[in-house]
Amino acid sequence: MIATGIRVSTVLLATLLATGACGQGEPPPPPPAPAGAVNGLGEGETVTAASLAMTDLRRRLDKHFDGPWEHLGYRLPAGTGWDALTAHYAGELGATWTEDTRYPEDGGTGYRSKVWRDGDFSAGIALVEGRPPADGAALIVLVSEDD
Repeated sequence: MIATGIRVSTVLLATLLATGACGQGEPPPPPPAPAGAVNGLGEGETVTAASLAMTDLRRRLDKHFDGPWEHLGYRLPAGTGWDALTAHYAGELGATWTEDTRYPEDGGTGYRSKVWRDGDFSAGIALVEGRPPADGAALIVLVSEDD
């Protein structure tokens, strides 16, 4: 018997963050950053902490999802709240995306995170408080990327 085709299922992440396909076809694009976010992480202690958070979140996500990942980083205005961030990304991702409860918001890692999934696609965010706080927080977004 000769196989006439092989369907390859690509497993992808977000994290940041992607929109509306149920694990079929192309991964959705990353959702837009929240209002007031500045592309890039800047410099200083917050960047170091954000880099460590990104590495840790990616390590945690690799347990359940294959890469590759798209990595996005933003600097947020001082006072940006966690609840506002998670509401923003939940809204941008849409109703077919559900929270992935295998990933606790605060796993004792020095940052807060949340992960959503839609079929084979996944998106995750990590918030690192500013160091010092007046510098504003750093936001890491990891999103599924096409293989």
